[in-house]
Amino acid sequence: MARSKISLEHSYMDKVQPSLTETQERVRQASPSWIRPFRPLFCLRLPSFLQLQSLFCFRQLSFSRLQSLFTLRSYLPLYLVLIIVLLSACGQNTPTAETSPAPSLSPPAEKAPPSPAPDQEASTTREIRHLFGVTPIDGVPDKIVSLHPWITDFMLSLELIPAAATSAGPNNGEFPWYFQDYLSSTMNLGWQIPEVNFETLLSIDPDLIIASQNHEQAYEQLDKIAPTIAIRPAENEEGIRKMRDTYRELADMLDMQDKAEEAIAQYDQKVEEARAILADSIGEEKVMFLRITDKELRYYSTKLFEVLYEDLNLQPSALIPEPVNGFEVLSPELLPEINPDHIFLLSESEDHHSSLQELSLWKQLSAVEQNHVYPVDYELWFQGFGPIANSLIIEDVLSKLVD
Repeated sequence: MARSKISLEHSYMDKVQPSLTETQERVRQASPSWIRPFRPLFCLRLPSFLQLQSLFCFRQLSFSRLQSLFTLRSYLPLYLVLIIVLLSACGQNTPTAETSPAPSLSPPAEKAPPSPAPDQEASTTREIRHLFGVTPIDGVPDKIVSLHPWITDFMLSLELIPAAATSAGPNNGEFPWYFQDYLSSTMNLGWQIPEVNFETLLSIDPDLIIASQNHEQAYEQLDKIAPTIAIRPAENEEGIRKMRDTYRELADMLDMQDKAEEAIAQYDQKVEEARAILADSIGEEKVMFLRITDKELRYYSTKLFEVLYEDLNLQPSALIPEPVNGFEVLSPELLPEINPDHIFLLSESEDHHSSLQELSLWKQLSAVEQNHVYPVDYELWFQGFGPIANSLIIEDVLSKLVD
Protein backbone atom coordinates (compact mmCIF):
# COMPACT_ATOMS: atom_id res chain seq x y z
CA MET A 1 0.00 0.00 0.00
CA ALA A 2 2.89 2.34 0.77
CA ARG A 3 4.45 1.68 -2.57
CA SER A 4 1.12 2.41 -4.21
CA LYS A 5 0.90 5.78 -2.46
CA ILE A 6 4.45 6.67 -3.37
CA SER A 7 3.80 5.73 -6.96
CA LEU A 8 0.74 7.93 -7.04
CA GLU A 9 2.68 10.78 -5.48
CA HIS A 10 5.44 10.53 -8.08
CA SER A 11 2.88 10.41 -10.83
CA TYR A 12 1.21 13.53 -9.48
CA MET A 13 4.49 15.45 -9.15
CA ASP A 14 5.58 14.45 -12.64
CA LYS A 15 2.46 16.17 -13.93
CA VAL A 16 2.66 19.21 -11.70
CA GLN A 17 6.38 19.97 -11.91
CA PRO A 18 6.66 20.45 -15.72
CA SER A 19 3.53 22.59 -15.66
CA LEU A 20 4.98 24.72 -12.87
CA THR A 21 8.30 25.10 -14.68
CA GLU A 22 6.58 26.29 -17.86
CA THR A 23 4.50 28.77 -15.87
CA GLN A 24 7.59 30.15 -14.13
CA GLU A 25 9.26 30.65 -17.50
CA ARG A 26 6.23 32.55 -18.82
CA VAL A 27 6.23 34.71 -15.69
CA ARG A 28 9.92 35.40 -16.13
CA GLN A 29 9.41 36.63 -19.68
CA ALA A 30 6.36 38.74 -18.84
CA SER A 31 7.70 40.32 -15.68
CA PRO A 32 8.84 43.97 -15.80
CA SER A 33 12.47 44.92 -15.58
CA TRP A 34 12.31 46.07 -11.99
CA ILE A 35 11.19 42.67 -10.73
CA ARG A 36 13.79 40.67 -12.61
CA PRO A 37 16.40 40.84 -9.84
CA PHE A 38 13.87 39.02 -7.62
CA ARG A 39 13.14 36.20 -10.03
CA PRO A 40 15.36 33.68 -8.25
CA LEU A 41 13.15 34.03 -5.19
CA PHE A 42 10.09 32.95 -7.16
CA CYS A 43 11.68 30.40 -9.44
CA LEU A 44 13.17 28.11 -6.80
CA ARG A 45 12.39 24.50 -7.41
CA LEU A 46 9.82 23.27 -4.89
CA PRO A 47 10.76 20.31 -2.62
CA SER A 48 9.37 16.92 -3.57
CA PHE A 49 6.57 15.31 -1.72
CA LEU A 50 8.85 12.57 -0.38
CA GLN A 51 11.21 15.15 1.06
CA LEU A 52 8.35 16.86 2.85
CA GLN A 53 7.07 13.55 4.07
CA SER A 54 10.41 12.55 5.51
CA LEU A 55 11.07 15.90 7.09
CA PHE A 56 7.72 16.56 8.65
CA CYS A 57 6.50 12.97 9.22
CA PHE A 58 3.49 13.29 6.99
CA ARG A 59 2.94 9.55 7.06
CA GLN A 60 0.12 9.95 9.54
CA LEU A 61 -1.77 12.31 7.18
CA SER A 62 -4.18 10.93 4.72
CA PHE A 63 -3.11 11.10 1.12
CA SER A 64 -6.05 13.21 0.04
CA ARG A 65 -5.49 15.84 2.73
CA LEU A 66 -1.75 15.90 2.06
CA GLN A 67 -2.36 16.25 -1.65
CA SER A 68 -4.68 19.23 -1.05
CA LEU A 69 -2.21 20.89 1.33
CA PHE A 70 0.72 20.39 -1.01
CA THR A 71 -1.19 21.74 -4.01
CA LEU A 72 -2.23 24.99 -2.32
CA ARG A 73 1.13 25.76 -0.79
CA SER A 74 3.02 24.89 -3.97
CA TYR A 75 1.06 27.34 -6.05
CA LEU A 76 0.99 30.15 -3.49
CA PRO A 77 4.28 31.74 -4.66
CA LEU A 78 3.11 31.46 -8.22
CA TYR A 79 -0.16 33.22 -7.43
CA LEU A 80 1.76 36.03 -5.72
CA VAL A 81 4.03 36.44 -8.73
CA LEU A 82 1.08 36.60 -11.13
CA ILE A 83 -0.65 39.27 -9.00
CA ILE A 84 2.52 41.40 -8.90
CA VAL A 85 2.98 41.08 -12.66
CA LEU A 86 -0.61 42.16 -13.32
CA LEU A 87 -0.38 45.12 -10.97
CA SER A 88 2.93 46.30 -12.44
CA ALA A 89 1.60 45.98 -15.96
CA CYS A 90 -1.40 48.13 -15.09
CA GLY A 91 0.72 50.79 -13.42
CA GLN A 92 3.45 50.92 -16.04
CA ASN A 93 3.25 54.23 -17.96
CA THR A 94 6.72 54.58 -19.43
CA PRO A 95 6.77 53.42 -23.04
CA THR A 96 9.59 51.22 -24.18
CA ALA A 97 10.88 50.26 -27.57
CA GLU A 98 8.45 47.29 -27.62
CA THR A 99 5.36 49.16 -26.37
CA SER A 100 3.41 52.22 -27.44
CA PRO A 101 2.82 55.13 -25.06
CA ALA A 102 -0.62 55.49 -23.55
CA PRO A 103 -2.71 58.24 -25.12
CA SER A 104 -2.67 61.53 -23.17
CA LEU A 105 -5.92 62.96 -21.84
CA SER A 106 -4.54 66.50 -21.68
CA PRO A 107 -4.94 68.82 -24.70
CA PRO A 108 -2.05 68.68 -27.12
CA ALA A 109 0.71 71.23 -26.52
CA GLU A 110 1.02 74.02 -29.02
CA LYS A 111 3.80 73.56 -31.46
CA ALA A 112 6.73 75.93 -31.07
CA PRO A 113 7.07 78.35 -33.97
CA PRO A 114 9.74 77.38 -36.44
CA SER A 115 13.20 78.79 -35.79
CA PRO A 116 13.80 81.95 -37.79
CA ALA A 117 16.27 81.91 -40.57
CA PRO A 118 19.70 83.37 -39.71
CA ASP A 119 18.88 86.66 -41.42
CA GLN A 120 15.63 86.89 -39.43
CA GLU A 121 17.17 86.41 -35.98
CA ALA A 122 17.14 89.38 -33.63
CA SER A 123 20.44 91.16 -33.96
CA THR A 124 22.37 92.57 -31.00
CA THR A 125 24.41 94.85 -33.25
CA ARG A 126 24.02 98.58 -32.65
CA GLU A 127 25.17 101.28 -35.04
CA ILE A 128 26.71 104.18 -33.14
CA ARG A 129 26.98 107.58 -34.80
CA HIS A 130 29.96 109.54 -33.57
CA LEU A 131 32.42 112.24 -34.47
CA PHE A 132 34.18 110.31 -37.24
CA GLY A 133 31.31 108.26 -38.69
CA VAL A 134 29.14 105.27 -37.84
CA THR A 135 30.50 102.18 -36.07
CA PRO A 136 28.63 98.88 -35.54
CA ILE A 137 28.97 97.42 -32.04
CA ASP A 138 28.12 93.76 -31.38
CA GLY A 139 26.56 93.09 -28.00
CA VAL A 140 27.74 94.85 -24.87
CA PRO A 141 31.46 95.74 -24.95
CA ASP A 142 33.43 94.53 -21.94
CA LYS A 143 37.04 95.57 -22.54
CA ILE A 144 36.89 99.31 -23.27
CA VAL A 145 39.91 101.57 -23.83
CA SER A 146 39.86 105.27 -22.97
CA LEU A 147 42.19 107.56 -24.90
CA HIS A 148 41.77 110.72 -22.80
CA PRO A 149 41.46 111.49 -19.07
CA TRP A 150 38.10 113.22 -19.45
CA ILE A 151 36.75 110.16 -21.29
CA THR A 152 37.92 108.09 -18.34
CA ASP A 153 36.04 110.45 -16.03
CA PHE A 154 32.77 109.90 -17.85
CA MET A 155 33.32 106.13 -18.00
CA LEU A 156 33.96 105.90 -14.26
CA SER A 157 30.88 108.03 -13.61
CA LEU A 158 28.93 105.41 -15.58
CA GLU A 159 30.52 102.74 -13.36
CA LEU A 160 32.61 101.41 -16.26
CA ILE A 161 36.21 100.50 -15.43
CA PRO A 162 38.37 100.85 -18.57
CA ALA A 163 40.62 97.95 -19.49
CA ALA A 164 43.25 100.52 -20.42
CA ALA A 165 43.47 104.31 -20.12
CA THR A 166 45.86 107.17 -20.76
CA SER A 167 48.02 108.91 -18.21
CA ALA A 168 47.34 112.36 -16.75
CA GLY A 169 49.19 114.35 -19.41
CA PRO A 170 52.20 114.62 -21.71
CA ASN A 171 54.56 115.21 -18.80
CA ASN A 172 53.07 112.73 -16.37
CA GLY A 173 53.17 108.98 -16.91
CA GLU A 174 50.79 108.22 -14.03
CA PHE A 175 47.02 108.19 -13.96
CA PRO A 176 45.41 111.39 -12.67
CA TRP A 177 45.66 111.26 -8.90
CA TYR A 178 41.90 111.45 -8.47
CA PHE A 179 41.40 108.28 -10.60
CA GLN A 180 44.03 106.04 -9.05
CA ASP A 181 41.70 104.39 -6.55
CA TYR A 182 39.42 103.36 -9.42
CA LEU A 183 42.07 102.13 -11.86
CA SER A 184 44.01 99.53 -9.89
CA SER A 185 43.24 96.86 -12.53
CA THR A 186 43.56 99.18 -15.56
CA MET A 187 46.54 99.17 -17.93
CA ASN A 188 48.32 102.52 -18.14
CA LEU A 189 48.85 103.46 -21.79
CA GLY A 190 50.82 106.62 -21.09
CA TRP A 191 49.94 109.77 -23.00
CA GLN A 192 48.44 108.97 -26.41
CA ILE A 193 48.38 112.40 -28.10
CA PRO A 194 49.43 112.98 -30.83
CA GLU A 195 51.09 109.55 -31.23
CA VAL A 196 49.15 106.38 -30.44
CA ASN A 197 50.81 103.12 -29.42
CA PHE A 198 48.97 100.76 -31.75
CA GLU A 199 50.97 97.69 -30.76
CA THR A 200 49.99 98.03 -27.11
CA LEU A 201 46.35 98.49 -28.03
CA LEU A 202 46.50 95.42 -30.26
CA SER A 203 47.88 93.32 -27.40
CA ILE A 204 44.94 94.34 -25.21
CA ASP A 205 42.43 93.01 -27.75
CA PRO A 206 39.73 95.51 -26.71
CA ASP A 207 36.02 95.27 -27.53
CA LEU A 208 35.73 99.04 -27.93
CA ILE A 209 38.03 102.07 -28.13
CA ILE A 210 36.76 105.53 -27.19
CA ALA A 211 38.85 108.26 -28.81
CA SER A 212 38.70 112.05 -28.68
CA GLN A 213 38.79 114.77 -31.34
CA ASN A 214 42.58 114.63 -31.08
CA HIS A 215 42.72 111.17 -32.72
CA GLU A 216 41.33 111.92 -36.16
CA GLN A 217 44.58 110.98 -37.92
CA ALA A 218 44.82 107.71 -36.01
CA TYR A 219 41.15 106.78 -36.30
CA GLU A 220 41.39 104.48 -39.32
CA GLN A 221 44.13 102.40 -37.73
CA LEU A 222 42.35 102.36 -34.37
CA ASP A 223 39.19 101.06 -36.00
CA LYS A 224 41.14 98.16 -37.48
CA ILE A 225 42.24 97.12 -34.00
CA ALA A 226 38.73 97.29 -32.50
CA PRO A 227 35.47 99.15 -33.09
CA THR A 228 36.28 102.78 -32.32
CA ILE A 229 33.98 105.67 -31.52
CA ALA A 230 35.11 109.26 -31.12
CA ILE A 231 33.66 112.13 -29.16
CA ARG A 232 34.54 115.76 -28.62
CA PRO A 233 33.33 117.91 -25.71
CA ALA A 234 29.96 119.41 -26.52
CA GLU A 235 29.77 123.21 -26.77
CA ASN A 236 26.94 125.69 -26.71
CA GLU A 237 26.46 128.46 -29.28
CA GLU A 238 28.93 130.70 -27.48
CA GLY A 239 31.62 128.02 -27.57
CA ILE A 240 31.55 127.10 -23.86
CA ARG A 241 32.36 123.46 -23.19
CA LYS A 242 29.31 121.72 -21.67
CA MET A 243 29.90 118.85 -19.30
CA ARG A 244 26.33 117.61 -19.01
CA ASP A 245 25.71 117.55 -22.77
CA THR A 246 28.97 115.67 -23.33
CA TYR A 247 28.05 113.18 -20.63
CA ARG A 248 24.63 112.54 -22.17
CA GLU A 249 26.14 112.11 -25.63
CA LEU A 250 28.58 109.43 -24.49
CA ALA A 251 25.95 107.73 -22.33
CA ASP A 252 23.66 107.58 -25.35
CA MET A 253 26.41 105.92 -27.39
CA LEU A 254 26.85 103.32 -24.66
CA ASP A 255 23.09 102.97 -24.04
CA MET A 256 23.42 104.08 -20.42
CA GLN A 257 21.22 107.17 -20.35
CA ASP A 258 19.56 106.41 -17.01
CA LYS A 259 22.87 106.09 -15.22
CA ALA A 260 24.05 109.40 -16.65
CA GLU A 261 20.91 111.24 -15.57
CA GLU A 262 21.31 109.87 -12.06
CA ALA A 263 24.90 111.14 -11.85
CA ILE A 264 23.95 114.52 -13.31
CA ALA A 265 21.19 114.95 -10.72
CA GLN A 266 23.67 114.29 -7.92
CA TYR A 267 26.12 116.76 -9.45
CA ASP A 268 23.43 119.45 -9.80
CA GLN A 269 22.57 119.14 -6.13
CA LYS A 270 26.23 119.68 -5.24
CA VAL A 271 26.35 122.72 -7.52
CA GLU A 272 23.31 124.34 -5.95
CA GLU A 273 24.69 123.96 -2.45
CA ALA A 274 28.13 125.32 -3.41
CA ARG A 275 26.67 128.25 -5.38
CA ALA A 276 24.68 129.41 -2.35
CA ILE A 277 27.75 129.22 -0.11
CA LEU A 278 29.90 131.20 -2.56
CA ALA A 279 27.25 133.85 -3.04
CA ASP A 280 27.31 134.51 0.69
CA SER A 281 31.11 134.37 0.86
CA ILE A 282 32.37 136.53 -2.04
CA GLY A 283 29.25 138.00 -3.62
CA GLU A 284 30.10 139.81 -6.89
CA GLU A 285 33.88 139.70 -6.53
CA LYS A 286 35.72 138.97 -9.78
CA VAL A 287 37.81 135.91 -10.51
CA MET A 288 40.45 135.16 -13.14
CA PHE A 289 42.11 131.97 -14.43
CA LEU A 290 45.73 132.62 -15.34
CA ARG A 291 48.33 130.20 -16.70
CA ILE A 292 52.10 130.67 -16.78
CA THR A 293 53.84 128.54 -19.42
CA ASP A 294 57.47 128.37 -20.47
CA LYS A 295 56.80 130.96 -23.15
CA GLU A 296 53.91 133.21 -22.17
CA LEU A 297 51.21 134.37 -19.82
CA ARG A 298 47.71 133.09 -20.79
CA TYR A 299 44.40 134.56 -19.77
CA TYR A 300 41.68 131.88 -20.07
CA SER A 301 38.12 132.52 -21.15
CA THR A 302 34.97 130.84 -19.89
CA LYS A 303 35.25 128.22 -22.64
CA LEU A 304 36.98 125.58 -20.52
CA PHE A 305 35.54 126.64 -17.19
CA GLU A 306 31.79 126.15 -17.22
CA VAL A 307 32.18 124.86 -13.67
CA LEU A 308 33.41 128.27 -12.50
CA TYR A 309 31.37 130.77 -14.44
CA GLU A 310 28.09 128.94 -15.01
CA ASP A 311 27.76 126.21 -12.41
CA LEU A 312 29.11 128.25 -9.51
CA ASN A 313 28.06 131.59 -11.01
CA LEU A 314 31.42 133.23 -10.30
CA GLN A 315 31.90 136.64 -11.90
CA PRO A 316 34.64 136.91 -14.56
CA SER A 317 37.17 139.70 -14.34
CA ALA A 318 37.54 142.45 -16.93
CA LEU A 319 38.81 141.91 -20.45
CA ILE A 320 38.13 138.17 -20.35
CA PRO A 321 38.55 136.65 -23.85
CA GLU A 322 35.53 135.52 -25.87
CA PRO A 323 34.48 131.93 -25.24
CA VAL A 324 35.19 130.96 -28.83
CA ASN A 325 38.87 131.34 -27.90
CA GLY A 326 40.14 129.18 -25.11
CA PHE A 327 42.66 131.79 -24.05
CA GLU A 328 44.58 134.86 -25.14
CA VAL A 329 48.23 135.62 -24.57
CA LEU A 330 48.31 138.41 -22.00
CA SER A 331 50.81 141.20 -21.73
CA PRO A 332 51.70 141.90 -18.07
CA GLU A 333 51.03 145.58 -18.73
CA LEU A 334 47.31 144.79 -18.93
CA LEU A 335 47.14 143.25 -15.47
CA PRO A 336 46.34 146.53 -13.62
CA GLU A 337 43.42 147.14 -15.98
CA ILE A 338 42.02 143.66 -15.27
CA ASN A 339 42.78 143.79 -11.54
CA PRO A 340 40.83 140.71 -10.35
CA ASP A 341 39.80 140.02 -6.77
CA HIS A 342 40.82 136.35 -6.99
CA ILE A 343 43.30 134.57 -9.27
CA PHE A 344 43.40 130.84 -9.93
CA LEU A 345 46.99 130.36 -11.08
CA LEU A 346 48.35 127.40 -13.04
CA SER A 347 52.12 127.72 -13.15
CA GLU A 348 54.23 125.41 -15.33
CA SER A 349 57.42 127.42 -15.16
CA GLU A 350 59.07 128.34 -11.91
CA ASP A 351 61.35 130.81 -13.67
CA HIS A 352 58.53 132.75 -15.31
CA HIS A 353 56.50 132.64 -12.14
CA SER A 354 59.35 134.15 -10.17
CA SER A 355 59.86 136.81 -12.81
CA LEU A 356 56.19 137.74 -12.71
CA GLN A 357 56.19 138.03 -8.94
CA GLU A 358 59.02 140.52 -9.14
CA LEU A 359 57.01 142.93 -11.28
CA SER A 360 55.56 145.94 -9.50
CA LEU A 361 52.47 145.63 -11.70
CA TRP A 362 51.85 142.23 -10.21
CA LYS A 363 52.40 143.30 -6.64
CA GLN A 364 49.82 146.08 -6.98
CA LEU A 365 46.99 143.75 -8.00
CA SER A 366 44.12 143.53 -5.54
CA ALA A 367 44.25 139.72 -5.51
CA VAL A 368 47.98 139.75 -4.74
CA GLU A 369 47.65 142.34 -1.99
CA GLN A 370 44.87 140.36 -0.29
CA ASN A 371 46.67 137.05 -0.70
CA HIS A 372 43.92 135.76 -3.01
CA VAL A 373 46.18 134.03 -5.52
CA TYR A 374 45.49 130.28 -5.50
CA PRO A 375 47.81 127.74 -7.13
CA VAL A 376 45.81 125.00 -8.87
CA ASP A 377 46.57 121.49 -10.05
CA TYR A 378 47.15 120.86 -13.77
CA GLU A 379 45.73 117.33 -13.75
CA LEU A 380 42.49 118.42 -12.17
CA TRP A 381 41.88 121.96 -13.34
CA PHE A 382 43.20 121.72 -16.88
CA GLN A 383 42.84 118.07 -17.96
CA GLY A 384 39.90 117.35 -15.69
CA PHE A 385 36.44 117.45 -17.24
CA GLY A 386 33.51 115.34 -16.12
CA PRO A 387 31.36 114.67 -13.05
CA ILE A 388 34.28 113.47 -10.93
CA ALA A 389 36.76 116.23 -11.84
CA ASN A 390 34.15 118.99 -11.74
CA SER A 391 33.00 117.88 -8.29
CA LEU A 392 36.57 118.03 -7.03
CA ILE A 393 37.07 121.46 -8.58
CA ILE A 394 33.98 122.69 -6.74
CA GLU A 395 35.40 121.38 -3.47
CA ASP A 396 38.74 123.07 -4.23
CA VAL A 397 37.05 126.37 -5.01
CA LEU A 398 35.13 126.25 -1.74
CA SER A 399 38.29 125.58 0.20
CA LYS A 400 40.01 128.59 -1.42
CA LEU A 401 37.24 131.19 -1.51
CA VAL A 402 35.33 130.48 1.67
CA ASP A 403 36.93 131.62 4.93
